[in-house]
Amino acid sequence: MAEGPRPAESELPRVVDWTEITLTHRCNQRCFFCYEEARDNATEPDLERVKELLRATAGHAEQVVLCGKEILMRRDVPQIVAYASSLGLKAVVFTNGQALAREGVVEELAEAGCAGVAVSFHFPDAETFARGARISPKGFELILAGLRRVRDYNLAHPERPLPISTESDVFALNVGRLEEMRDTLREALEGAPWRMRLASLLPARTYDIGLDRVLDPLPARREEIAAFVESQPEGIPLGFVKVPLCLLPEGEEHRSLDAQYVYEGTRLTFNHAEADRISIDEASASITRDLASVMRLHPYRWVCRACALAPMCRFERVHWDHPGFGPDREQRPTPYRPEGVAPAALDGLPLPTRRRGAAEVLAPLGASTDGVGRVEALNTFLGGLRYPEEELLSALKELDTGSIRLVDAWSEGPPVLVVRLEIDGAPLDLHLGVPSLRPPFALVDYLDVRPLGDAPPPALLARALRHLATLVPPPPERWAEDTFFDDHLGRLYAALSPRLGEALWPGLGGLGPFASVGLSVDEDRGLHLSLEGPGGVKAELLAHGGDRAGAPPSLGLEVEAGAGAEDLRALLSALGIEASDLSAWQGAGGGLAARDEGAGWRAQGGGGREARGGGGDPSGALTIEVAPKERPEPRYRFHVARCLQGQSYFKRVGDLGLWYSHDHHDKVAEVCAGPILLAMEELAGTPPGAGTLERWAEGLEAASVARRVGGRLDWRLRWSD
Repeated sequence: MAEGPRPAESELPRVVDWTEITLTHRCNQRCFFCYEEARDNATEPDLERVKELLRATAGHAEQVVLCGKEILMRRDVPQIVAYASSLGLKAVVFTNGQALAREGVVEELAEAGCAGVAVSFHFPDAETFARGARISPKGFELILAGLRRVRDYNLAHPERPLPISTESDVFALNVGRLEEMRDTLREALEGAPWRMRLASLLPARTYDIGLDRVLDPLPARREEIAAFVESQPEGIPLGFVKVPLCLLPEGEEHRSLDAQYVYEGTRLTFNHAEADRISIDEASASITRDLASVMRLHPYRWVCRACALAPMCRFERVHWDHPGFGPDREQRPTPYRPEGVAPAALDGLPLPTRRRGAAEVLAPLGASTDGVGRVEALNTFLGGLRYPEEELLSALKELDTGSIRLVDAWSEGPPVLVVRLEIDGAPLDLHLGVPSLRPPFALVDYLDVRPLGDAPPPALLARALRHLATLVPPPPERWAEDTFFDDHLGRLYAALSPRLGEALWPGLGGLGPFASVGLSVDEDRGLHLSLEGPGGVKAELLAHGGDRAGAPPSLGLEVEAGAGAEDLRALLSALGIEASDLSAWQGAGGGLAARDEGAGWRAQGGGGREARGGGGDPSGALTIEVAPKERPEPRYRFHVARCLQGQSYFKRVGDLGLWYSHDHHDKVAEVCAGPILLAMEELAGTPPGAGTLERWAEGLEAASVARRVGGRLDWRLRWSD
């Protein structure tokens, strides 16, 4: 990947003045968007460990935010606040507000020297709260009661009030209701000063609560935020955090905390990822982070990197793989531009490209020349980045033959592209993805091609696919840094495309007299091409393997009984098999099974099927079935084996790989996986095998105790040669 000049380290001051410490992963709410859900197995630090973290923090920071899932589930928070204050730290408590309604809590925090409380307030009413927080609506009333307690305390103690702020994420459950939420907060906090923040809900582990998508179209949300800013009452400061700057209204002197962090050269530190040390959170970005690495996970990356505001937008704790957050045409970002500046085009496509001077954006912050220089240096760097999507766009533009042309392109999740083609005047929208475990529609080299909207006429789609087949897309290696790209499948698809051609286009191609009717990927990351011959005879081609060294994949062919000799001969011929004497290929039942392992085809009579997919345990692997003892079904099935080159796994620990073959992935599955991962670390020197089952069983029990689920899980282990 070609890169622009990196800012010199000396040009990026490493000013560390803000730290968050997660104190607990317990909570009395179950909010559908909570990013802390992914960290349920993290250890809760005890009081002495928290003090150690605070001492480390005091060495470089002025303020510490104490947070968690719900921090006030810990009764020692006032003691922690007092200790932080004794170290000279300003300690802010971040809470959902329910516990503030308890008698004496507000007073204890204030007397301990708390520098402020920040209260999450995301829902406009009790009914919506119950849906989104997934608990009783009574919790909503407790939050309001807690706010009123802080108000009453502050009115009674004007000489030493407890500063309060609220933070409201924006998502589909409160669209159009931001002003209603503000009115509710004003009523609860009437007479007492407070600050309000709007925050962009970032894609996290999200539950199914009946939302087609979590965010409403960004342009609509942008209009609502602009109206909200316009109507903000005097005396209630309004700020924004983690809100993409293209969502904020133009020309307003609003306060973006993200832009302020960039201007000041702030580095944020967290202990989210591990509760036993302070570290830079791997999913957070600031002035000193490698924005190129962060943006590789961002579905708008190839648009955003052309925006002058990109260095000031933070993409924290992002899980873009949830379908509710997948961007679409309506979600395309609106570029931030001053009035009178017309949108520019990138090589004829309507994408934002003009790189405005950072001074225009930072001016409301009173930015110095040095601050502007830092942002401009990062802008120069980002402007030099090139992503595979852009290479793919360039290749698509070269397809213009007069009868087919590229009309538009936009982001789509998982990241890559949606393109609008026009073929003889007929529009066709296609999603161009890359190999994943989702069943593909059609493959062009290793690109997964899917039509959007209503199914297009087959002839139109066939023409588009044939044009796309002439592309020279970026090689699979160019996508290797993207977490959504499975390089094993990429190599497998790329090896099969020239060999099988249009057979990889279900409904449009085939092999000999057998039409291609379906394409799927199994849990072992093998490709299954379903075929149908004359008379409805079914056949299936199975492809596995392939590696970085260029070894070809192994192919297996299975044909039902009933295929005519000539049809069968034509099918085999299409695969490059000479079969003049079919008696060697057809068993007593008239079926056929054959396998190509790189040294010629080997036939099996009788049409016998090989075990694959979920039909049996993988060979050379330790299979672990686990289920909670109080709920023995369904059981979760994991596999542990030495890692193979070119394979990908759910998790890797040293040279051991873990993957699963259960078809239900939920929170319980993650809890069950925790002890297995810990056992893999402890037993790294004890390879799984028939002779080590007992040792692995003991290791899993010990790991269960360490993970605080000892005695609650039922383990069953077996080894398959």
